[in-house]
Amino acid sequence: MQQPEEEPEGRLVSGLPLPHRVARWWSRHGTRRGRWRMWEWACASGRGLAVLATLDHGARVRVDLGDPMCRFPLTYGGMQEPSLTAALRNALGPGDGFFDVGANFGYYTLLACGRVGAAGRVVAFEPNPRVAAGLRENLALNGCGQARVVEAAVGARGGRGALYVPVRGQSGRGSLLGEGGAGEAGEVAVDVISLDEFVAAEPPESLRAVKVDAEGYELEILAGAGEMLRRYRPLVFCEVGPETGRKAAERLRGYGYEVGRLAGGGMRVAAQGEWREETLCGWTGPTP
Repeated sequence: MQQPEEEPEGRLVSGLPLPHRVARWWSRHGTRRGRWRMWEWACASGRGLAVLATLDHGARVRVDLGDPMCRFPLTYGGMQEPSLTAALRNALGPGDGFFDVGANFGYYTLLACGRVGAAGRVVAFEPNPRVAAGLRENLALNGCGQARVVEAAVGARGGRGALYVPVRGQSGRGSLLGEGGAGEAGEVAVDVISLDEFVAAEPPESLRAVKVDAEGYELEILAGAGEMLRRYRPLVFCEVGPETGRKAAERLRGYGYEVGRLAGGGMRVAAQGEWREETLCGWTGPTP
């Protein structure tokens, strides 16, 4: 199995290199056209470099300047998903449990740690070994002893799988679906676990919310989560596209959930056929 080229451990720098300063300015003040190419140009020059950044919820993270995902913490102080951020802030409180499926550098994992406190429990699933190592470092930087990193992909059942990882360092586009979603990619052999299997082995005392963002693998993840969802009834936040959105909504309804879209910090019921690339929400009982 082909292995992607190993990334060197990032040398920590005290300030942003000029290409990253230009890319950040363009994201804030320039046109949308060419924004992603600007970041790819900047990150090509940032290989082997890292910088500490402060997220909008106060956590500190070590940012790989060779990874285009760095545009989110450096430009926005986190992911450019204010509705999901607000919804999780509203949903989570002291002592709650939270699963972050597809955690990457840990924006939502760290947000959840701050909300649930020392009495809560946060589990971050991240299959890419290099990204998982950075996630552990970010949790240690913030003293998040209530959080655990599970270095495995999540799917319909346990086993082994091939994670396709873009060779140019774009950590946010690793996929179990093959090269179609990742562009030019190498492969990493990874463990795969279902959420049902995980909670059967390690039952949480509380599970308030689950966030799923897995580059098109969301249907497989939901297929392996039915028992967990029926037992714990957590809020579900799932990144979907038009086709996966319809199918994911049907599956959640089959588990007894109401399904809708994020609107500001809350949810609203979705009309038939209005899915696009966005965050699907699942809940039971009154609309949160």
